[in-house]
Amino acid sequence: MEYAETTSSSSFILPYSSSSNAVPSPTMTASTDAEDCKLWPPPIEKHFIDVLVEEEAKGNIPSG
Repeated sequence: MEYAETTSSSSFILPYSSSSNAVPSPTMTASTDAEDCKLWPPPIEKHFIDVLVEEEAKGNIPSG
């Protein structure tokens, strides 16, 4: 791997690839794939909601 200085007065050094066979960034096939990755499984979501309800009942969640 080769390194290039970003500017002549900068102390930062960034790696770059000079080869033409660099690996491309992964792309999402559809927006639903990205949305599905952000969802919790139903049992985890239910547990989280149960904890929030319990904490609110105890007065541990301030309003506003």
